[in-house]
Amino acid sequence: MREFEALLENFWIIKEEEKELYQQVKDVLPALKPLIETKLGYRLVVNPYLI
Repeated sequence: MREFEALLENFWIIKEEEKELYQQVKDVLPALKPLIETKLGYRLVVNPYLI
């Protein structure tokens, strides 16, 4: 759940600044993305540099 909280608390998670958190969030994105997009109505921007 730390990853979900991080997505809600941070507008961007920049890989260069927070490498560990970026990787943790990226690892659980397949499970969280449908929930975030359908239930919360948010669109996640994911690329090699930031989430």
